[in-house]
Amino acid sequence: GTQREGAWRIYTMRPDGSEQRSLPTPAEGNSPSWSPDGKTITFMSESSGNADIFVMDADGANQRLLIGGEAWDYLPRWSPDGRSIAYLTSAAPRSPAGDPAQRGITPPRAEDVANGGAQLAVMAADGSGSRSLTRLAGGVRNPEWSPDGTRIAFNTFVEPQTGLETLGQPVSDDPY
Repeated sequence: GTQREGAWRIYTMRPDGSEQRSLPTPAEGNSPSWSPDGKTITFMSESSGNADIFVMDADGANQRLLIGGEAWDYLPRWSPDGRSIAYLTSAAPRSPAGDPAQRGITPPRAEDVANGGAQLAVMAADGSGSRSLTRLAGGVRNPEWSPDGTRIAFNTFVEPQTGLETLGQPVSDDPY
């Protein structure tokens, strides 16, 4: 996304920088991710006052909400096979809706959220079957699928004294 028009918007362009085109997303469209087949784009928007995840055709048409509600859901990432979307979710306090400096710019920081910060979740490409994959005390950032879709890499904050801590459940080696 970019702030070329005074708000975060999603653009597409050719790799050489030509043919820049704004897609008609809801308010504060951000964090776009192409589907592996190139036909759709997931993105997050703050049009409801917090971050929700949407999907649209590559030309911006047929926008539909995949997951929304009180949680802050953001940074959607397609699995290589196009069947799943990994994303971050947090029950963080929402940014003040009237303060443009606080909207659409920075997702909640893990250290600012009492429940440990954003956690990794996955859902089917149609938005069904959403489930949490982590409950790490340090929160999760920057999820990325492995090229074969069998793993998800991410960052988490680790305390030197205690190592990788969870919030009531063990850390699994199986991303599914």
